[in-house]
Amino acid sequence: MDVSVIISKSRTQTSTSVGQKSDALMLADLNTVYKEIFSRLATKSKKYTRQTYTTNTVVGQNEYNIPKPTVSETGIKRLLNISVKYSSAWDYVPCKMYDTSIGIDSSATDTNNPYCIVRDGSIFLYPAPTEAVTWGLVVDRQYLPIDLTITTTSANIKLPVEYHDVMLSGLNMWNYWDKQIFDKQWVMKQAFEEWMMRIIEEWWADIESWYETSNAEIIAEWEKFLP
Repeated sequence: MDVSVIISKSRTQTSTSVGQKSDALMLADLNTVYKEIFSRLATKSKKYTRQTYTTNTVVGQNEYNIPKPTVSETGIKRLLNISVKYSSAWDYVPCKMYDTSIGIDSSATDTNNPYCIVRDGSIFLYPAPTEAVTWGLVVDRQYLPIDLTITTTSANIKLPVEYHDVMLSGLNMWNYWDKQIFDKQWVMKQAFEEWMMRIIEEWWADIESWYETSNAEIIAEWEKFLP
């Protein structure tokens, strides 16, 4: 469902007029529900909000930019792993990650124990590569979905359409809360919880399969070397 459809259905189901609650307030509550869904999915497993990307290494270069968020993200929630391949003939080696250069030896040359400083939207890799390697640097990260807008279409909601009713139940819950109709609010809360259980039980295998398939070529190369 498009966001406008979810809001319209919620108004009908909870008898909530625009005068009682504006579209802006409806949207704010819907985004609260949306983030709660993602938070629970990420608690179940990091894989749903996980994205793996690669970049080629350059001889003598320490700094590598972290790619900017796409239209499906608000940004990086956390970097999970960084691995580097110093030679095309070698395996990937996991990097130790730091957020400060204090106490770090930037002249380190041990390619068996690399480290990265993550700062200002960049990854600073030490030691610097001595060979240019395609897909030499692999970064595994967890991201956040962008907020929904009133014009967000069904295709841009990062849940399969068959599960969009979980958002409708959550929005209905908030509408009844605002109107202090607590018996119906409780019913909607139960409906929301049931939808979440259904998503986790029915859809989780699909999430696992999606992640493994969409990143298979990279994962096959490096995931077994992670700590």
